Amino acid sequence: MVERGQQRTERASREPEPAPVSPARGQVPGDVRDVSFHTAMRGYERREVDRYVQRVNRVIAELEIARSPESAVRHALDRVGEQTSGILQRARETADEIIHTARSEAEETTNRGRAEGRDIVAAARAEVERLLADGETQARERVQLGEREFAARRKQAEEALAEADATLAAAQSQAAELVAQAQAEAEQMVTRADTEAVERRAREEERLEELRGQAKRDVLAMQADRDAVVQERQLLVEQIHELAARLDALADSGASEAIQASPAAEDAGTSAGEEAASVDGPKLGAPGDQADGERAGRS
Repeated sequence: MVERGQQRTERASREPEPAPVSPARGQVPGDVRDVSFHTAMRGYERREVDRYVQRVNRVIAELEIARSPESAVRHALDRVGEQTSGILQRARETADEIIHTARSEAEETTNRGRAEGRDIVAAARAEVERLLADGETQARERVQLGEREFAARRKQAEEALAEADATLAAAQSQAAELVAQAQAEAEQMVTRADTEAVERRAREEERLEELRGQAKRDVLAMQADRDAVVQERQLLVEQIHELAARLDALADSGASEAIQASPAAEDAGTSAGEEAASVDGPKLGAPGDQADGERAGRS
């Protein structure tokens, strides 16, 4: 049916369109009376029918303007109506034929589509089953490979753990030895330090006792020297007072004799003074000599 419609379309395209003819007064053109339309897919060509209707309307309008006889106009209208009825009848028949052909083709296409769909579904199921089988095979292979890798890594982990335990035990043993050695050295150092401290303390105490004894002896010597100096000072003060008293007495006696005596008496007084000086001299030197003797004895 599609090929038949295409043939009609090609034939219509090859046939030339009728040229418009201006109708004479009181005449209807022949192409208006005998008209034929080119058929196309699913009926006549719509544009040709529209052009024909426009032309008929134009011719009718021209006839009315030209005041043609009523019988000619009625005859032309009847003929146009008959032609239009024939065209519509042929269009209905063509449409029914096209619809029937389209239904047949649609049923055939549907049947082919269903068959192709069944084939596609069957092929898809087969492909899915094949993919599932391949997937299961690959999954089993991957599981086996994973189990082998897990066993190998577990063995490596156990070996590494054993090596780590051995290293830890060796490190703990070395650490214990180092701690024991350090404790022994520390105890030796503490003992040696205690001994040295005791010895140094004893030496310091002995030295302190010596310094204390020396200080005591120095203090006693200084006290003895101070007592001797005090005694010597007291003795010197007493001697000075005694000498001053004698000098005062001699001065008083000499003054009175000088007033009463003569120059001869003055000579006698001078000799008497020399005798007194010779008598007092040894007494003044005696305390000093005694103090020097005492100092020499203490030293």
